[in-house]
Amino acid sequence: MTQTPLDFLTGGQIALIALAVFLVVTIVLGVRIVPQSEEHVVKRLGRFSRVLKPGVNLIVPYLDVVHARISVADQVVSDVRLDVVSKDNVVFSIELLTVFRIVRPELAVFRVDDVRNLVIGLVKSLVRAEIGKVELDQVQQERDSLNEAIRVALAAAADDYGIVISRSEITDVQLTETTQRAMAEVLEAE
Repeated sequence: MTQTPLDFLTGGQIALIALAVFLVVTIVLGVRIVPQSEEHVVKRLGRFSRVLKPGVNLIVPYLDVVHARISVADQVVSDVRLDVVSKDNVVFSIELLTVFRIVRPELAVFRVDDVRNLVIGLVKSLVRAEIGKVELDQVQQERDSLNEAIRVALAAAADDYGIVISRSEITDVQLTETTQRAMAEVLEAE
């Protein structure tokens, strides 16, 4: 009869080895290292527990689960283009650039499915409202004050979702062909 390497161990020794392995695995599972530009949202038994900040963190293994990894770096939304109507009923297209950052990951995770789509939706609705208050000439001449009004309106709306909008700018204004022709006709008539 051949002997295996474990034949010389008693039942108590095997139990001690199993316990030691279990403890090592538990300790390894309890340590979470969060990168500098991220925060992790933790749930305990299916319910929000806390947010792990960058660095070394400890969680309760088998009870805590990292539900989401959230980037807290600035994020840029630059592909927002929409048609708007000014106070003097001129239809034109604008292009916007918005910079936002998630400051309360638990709100961004549990209150909305997609933060980027939320920001785009807020930008579209609030920009249309702000542009509707001014005439086309003011959009061109007072772009800085209009950008600030848009940013303030966006910041107030985004606060409920744990988001800070640090910058929102109109980067391009393009008149439709119909509007350009009408303006040219007015200039010729004058």
